[in-house]
Amino acid sequence: MWDAAIAALVAWRLNQENIPLPGWVNNPDRALTEPVVFRVDPADPAPERDDVPNEFAERGVLAWADTFASV
Repeated sequence: MWDAAIAALVAWRLNQENIPLPGWVNNPDRALTEPVVFRVDPADPAPERDDVPNEFAERGVLAWADTFASV
């Protein structure tokens, strides 16, 4: 899962800045075949699809967008 999560995070941030993605980010090995909820806290509910950035959903990592927001 970590390979997919890291690829998703890199794609998400680079897309926000309109920076080209490195090839490894879109490698099929960097995506999960079955979606997995990325849990920071075991009590967190699973996010709805609308709450997951596209870059994460495309790689099967169901993570709340605000998980990676700068504080």
